[in-house]
Amino acid sequence: MLMSVAVYDTLFWVAVAACAVAQLFILKAVFFPAPPPMAGPAADGRAAGRLRAPSRPLEMAWVVLPVIALVAVFVWAWQLRHASDGAPSRVSISAVLS
Repeated sequence: MLMSVAVYDTLFWVAVAACAVAQLFILKAVFFPAPPPMAGPAADGRAAGRLRAPSRPLEMAWVVLPVIALVAVFVWAWQLRHASDGAPSRVSISAVLS
């Protein structure tokens, strides 16, 4: 049983929306972190100072780069799906990014 083009397009946009919502929550968590908890008895114990704080710019880069890659993959998939002649065509990722 084959699905219509409208069903494929609907599934595509549902996937785009789900990924966009997930990425927005990830970006929110990194760029607007919750305030650190108040120091309690555990902060004075053995575990205090063992974990090194991650580099903030590096952490932001590891969040933004997947967003860019995901957008490129979705654009590429959309172009492949809607090739002008109806047959699958080859679209280079560099053409999508430019």
